[in-house]
Amino acid sequence: MDASGSFFGFGGSAKVDFITEANFTQFSIYMLVRVTAWDAFESFDSPVLSQDASDLIQNNNTIRFRERFGDTFIDGLKKGGEFFALYVITGSDQTEQETLATQIDAAYNGLLASADLETSINTKINSSSSHLQLNTHVFQAGSIDVTPTTPGQIIARASAFPPSVAGDLAYPYAVSLADYDTLNLPSDAFNPIDVQQQQDNLQDLARKRFAFLTRANDIDYVLAHPDDFQEMDATALGTVHDALIGDINSMEQQASTCFRDATQCAFTVFDINKYPPLPSPKTREALPALPTAGAWYYVVSFFSGLNLDNGGTEGLGPVIVQAAPDPNEVWAVVPAESAGYYYIRSKNTRLFLGDCGASKTPGTMICQSEQDPAQVWSLTPSPDHPGYFFITSRISGLNLHVPEYAKPLAPGEGVGANLIQQLPHPDQVWQFVQAL
Repeated sequence: MDASGSFFGFGGSAKVDFITEANFTQFSIYMLVRVTAWDAFESFDSPVLSQDASDLIQNNNTIRFRERFGDTFIDGLKKGGEFFALYVITGSDQTEQETLATQIDAAYNGLLASADLETSINTKINSSSSHLQLNTHVFQAGSIDVTPTTPGQIIARASAFPPSVAGDLAYPYAVSLADYDTLNLPSDAFNPIDVQQQQDNLQDLARKRFAFLTRANDIDYVLAHPDDFQEMDATALGTVHDALIGDINSMEQQASTCFRDATQCAFTVFDINKYPPLPSPKTREALPALPTAGAWYYVVSFFSGLNLDNGGTEGLGPVIVQAAPDPNEVWAVVPAESAGYYYIRSKNTRLFLGDCGASKTPGTMICQSEQDPAQVWSLTPSPDHPGYFFITSRISGLNLHVPEYAKPLAPGEGVGANLIQQLPHPDQVWQFVQAL
């Protein structure tokens, strides 16, 4: 009964709510985390009909029987627990979506720490040009002492979930269903062909409803982000959206009628292809290539036009400044142990760009440091300034930044100003110009 009703969410199942709130659309990538802990199975011995059910069959009232008792019954319980988490990555640029999905996958495979994942997500969303978003949805059947909300918390919860629903903590989270024809019935007037047609019809309507609902959600996304798509007629799209919703309502009415009476089930043609295609996303400029490992680069600020420099100082500490171009003040980008991060090394001193004192405070000065797996940086292409990158600290999640006061208004101004880490700003980006 629950299985049949769940095609359209009848009964308000929490698991159905978990799926429907995901708002499926072709402009999203979906990553599902599923943990199932099966501790025990309890079967019911020698099940029999209740007196009410038996009386309906004896009176040949099969329609009322199905209305009250469905076409299957529960013959066992599965105990343990289920944990589902759904990452929904939405945006109009598939490359940005896939890059973020790769980072999440790396975190689940132990290649990226949870804290680094949070930093990477925030950086990519803040620098996105395609309305990149990440939403998470969580469903738990069993232990609910903790409800994770962030991607890092979800990873931790998935790992710790099985012990929380083991032994005496096991929860009856699933049932086994059996057909009534397995029972010794007083008078069996069921038509197995009608029962099978009912199940097939509900499945067909559920599949078509999902396709129509996805297209309606797609139109909602296009209308919400018109600048991301080719020229469109918003009024015509709204009309298509309303027609889709009308078809969905018809499907739900047919499903309700079929569910109540198997003899009323009939296949109806609902063709998604009769609706016009969606507007095409606008073509985006190709992202700049990341600097090549082993090459040397001038690192140039868009904000000031000056270069990353250590002043020729071989000591550690806050000696990183901006200066005019100098053939000795070039830098290498070296892949770090953590996926998606890089060491930035000075050719002049062979020391590295670092976050002074591992601080997470905006405004902290940038240091020259020894090689340290924590002192690494991500490079995220700027959506506003082609060829430039945000340079973001793994430790703090803050960006390499030229202080506001250090922007040159005349030749020679701003030279020698200490660089800091700060919250993202669209003009605080850097270009890697390969040295000859």
